Amino acid sequence: MAVTRRFKTVAWWVLLVWVAALSVWALRPLTDHVPTGVVDGEHTSVAVECARPIENHAGPDEAIPAVQPPRAYERDACTQQHRENRWMLLVNIVLIAGLAIGLITVARSETSELPAARAAGV
Repeated sequence: MAVTRRFKTVAWWVLLVWVAALSVWALRPLTDHVPTGVVDGEHTSVAVECARPIENHAGPDEAIPAVQPPRAYERDACTQQHRENRWMLLVNIVLIAGLAIGLITVARSETSELPAARAAGV
């Protein structure tokens, strides 16, 4: 029983730390390095600060700086990265909810077994 109790305690702590880390990550702005082509044989890019994964809009927080030709943005800033991070956030939330439901189910089943065991004299 002590090993099971210890395991559940560790699982709840892991769940709590996971939620805290996910919250910190979801509330920080993202940085997207948007490729701008090849100049003098070197790949160039521009760092753009994007919305947080938890925010609804996927665009950059500020105006994108203009680049001088022959450089040009090769893709939209932030949209792909924001979409991927939103999927990661959703997957993590589903996994956290599943783990929490599993731990609650185990705790309830053990609680319902205790009165029956006491009545049987175990």
